[in-house]
Amino acid sequence: MPRPLPATTARTEDENTLRDHFYLRRDGDDPGPAGLLYLAWRFLGTPAAVDSKAWPSKLADMLGLRMDDALQDVFAHASDQLRGEGSAVRAAAAVATKSLRLRPGSRPLALWLADA
Repeated sequence: MPRPLPATTARTEDENTLRDHFYLRRDGDDPGPAGLLYLAWRFLGTPAAVDSKAWPSKLADMLGLRMDDALQDVFAHASDQLRGEGSAVRAAAAVATKSLRLRPGSRPLALWLADA
């Protein structure tokens, strides 16, 4: 029996339905919002995700974010924290806090930047 997703996700599909929708789609088919987020997280787990100067625009595109002044400020702060010395946990918290303050509607962005 498939396990339902936690109630906090507000999704009506179970894990198997989401998996099947993603993996059984044809080339060029829209994977849907959950599929796009999955693809973004999969890519963002690779070293190539932050290997170039273009990573902010790639990240914005993958997460469906409009590149504006607030998002550029978030990326500049994250880049500073990545280069800084000191506690990685403190840097992750600072990046997540600033990201959520400047872009409150994008928790995936805050989580990924904190992980990076």
